[in-house]
Amino acid sequence: TIIKNENNLKLLWLLPIRFMLDGLAGIQFLLKGKPKHTWSIVRAHFSLYRRVFRIFRRKRKERAWVEEMQQGPPRIVGKIPGSIIWSYFIRGKKKFSNLG
Repeated sequence: TIIKNENNLKLLWLLPIRFMLDGLAGIQFLLKGKPKHTWSIVRAHFSLYRRVFRIFRRKRKERAWVEEMQQGPPRIVGKIPGSIIWSYFIRGKKKFSNLG
């Protein structure tokens, strides 16, 4: 979702941070005795690695289509500022309604 919705320049710094946070979440799950959760993170990463070039090709096509069809300024309603992961683990925001 991050790759699809963020611009490529922002992804250069955002993806490494995301991978680090995923690693920390995986360690936290292991320490809490939830290895299945950690395994889910590992599987998600390998799925991304297998599909990353396909995702970028699709993103390029979809962006071109959106620009072609766009009428008026882009909408940003519903976009959450910052990282949901950071808000959940660091700021302790457990509900989506508290993220804003």
